[in-house]
Amino acid sequence: MPSLTVEVDPTLLQPTPWSGQGTWTITTDAGDTISGHLPAWAEEDPSENGVPVDQLALRLAGVSHRTFFEGQMMPLVTPDLSAEVEEDAVFEGSIDCNPYAPDITLRQPHVTLQVTAGHWIRGLDPEDLTRIAAQLRAQADLLDHDIRSALIAARDDWATRA
Repeated sequence: MPSLTVEVDPTLLQPTPWSGQGTWTITTDAGDTISGHLPAWAEEDPSENGVPVDQLALRLAGVSHRTFFEGQMMPLVTPDLSAEVEEDAVFEGSIDCNPYAPDITLRQPHVTLQVTAGHWIRGLDPEDLTRIAAQLRAQADLLDHDIRSALIAARDDWATRA
């Protein structure tokens, strides 16, 4: 959990994202500071100076460490089938950590998966991620072994009888 300090060295430079582990610091216009761990994988540094004291809680609630990872591009259509097929990513996401989140499980690094646009699986810990990866492997095996074979048989039958 980030700690509250009363003094800050004004010459202390915050690391730029991806530059290695460091510390983020928010300093209020009254001179109070709050600092916390800035992970090496975080893409942004939430440090700020001169934050009005009455906005500090809002700024802390917005502290979010995140790094994104790509998904698989696949052709998708809308449920009503009226739109053109579009290539879009599935199972893309991020590693997140929200140190001041009301949900304490989100205060530790976790994974957020976007299954498709607008559909998310949030707050995944390592065991959850292992379970989802196993489910996806099982689905891939079903598609590759059972469904593909059934599709080939159905197409062969269709070709000879239609």
